[in-house]
Amino acid sequence: MHTTALLLIGLALLSYGQSDCGHLSYEDKNQTDYGPIRVSRVAGDSKDKQGVAVPNVCLGLFDEQPDHRLLMRTESDASGHFRFADVPPGNYRLVATYDGFSPANAKIRVERHGTKRALLLQMRFAGMDTVSFVEIK
Repeated sequence: MHTTALLLIGLALLSYGQSDCGHLSYEDKNQTDYGPIRVSRVAGDSKDKQGVAVPNVCLGLFDEQPDHRLLMRTESDASGHFRFADVPPGNYRLVATYDGFSPANAKIRVERHGTKRALLLQMRFAGMDTVSFVEIK
């Protein structure tokens, strides 16, 4: 039964596909905007509400200057893991999108002595839940 449920969730994820990661936008914001998450590195995992890994999530790291430039982009791997390499200390906005899910975003502050714990990107189906979000594992 449990294996069947995971298979059905996996098939549902596959059916959504994924759009081109070139269309990430700083404007993909949620209704709530909490204070920055303090980290020493920008890495973690993307999962759905049931805790199943979401592969191929498009992630962008934008600067928090007025022009909101896209500085780096990556995708989560087959197990939902993502990592931005060599992010210098500073303030950023992490935006994540995946077709069929609400976009997730968070203010990120990279600090030399920030937490080394991984980020957990909680992707929520559009229409079922209104907000995807990022937190510390």
